[in-house]
Amino acid sequence: ANRSKKIKQQEANIFFVSDKCLPQTIDVLKTRSTPLGIELIIGDFSTFQFTDNVFGGIVQYPDATGQINNY
Repeated sequence: ANRSKKIKQQEANIFFVSDKCLPQTIDVLKTRSTPLGIELIIGDFSTFQFTDNVFGGIVQYPDATGQINNY
């Protein structure tokens, strides 16, 4: 899916990816984000701080380790 025109105009180009997502999911996101000019930030969902440049994010449920988090 492409980003909306409104998001493009706002210069929001960062998408958060939980480091607990399955490796194949992260790989697909990396492949798809590059040609669209989207920067991926891969990290811990519990410490990530959303800013105006972040337009979305993804978490895994249950995560890659089998843990169920209360998002």
